[in-house]
Amino acid sequence: RVLSVLACRYVDEVVIGAPYSVTMDLINHFRVSLVIHGQTAYDPDADGSDPYEVPRVLGKFQQIDSGNPMSTQQIITRIINN
Repeated sequence: RVLSVLACRYVDEVVIGAPYSVTMDLINHFRVSLVIHGQTAYDPDADGSDPYEVPRVLGKFQQIDSGNPMSTQQIITRIINN
């Protein structure tokens, strides 16, 4: 999966083992200019906070419509069922 993402010409770097929430430290360390998430729903962090709060406040968060409504949970369920 990482190799597939790295193959995208718009991707500069993939952070393996990244934290669930995007923090200011992560943004500064990797010089993140934009954080993208699809239209699928996502869960709050363990403490109940929005995992994308920091990039939202900085104006670096954008949601896009991938045209595919499938969630990670649906993919996992399909793998287990098959």
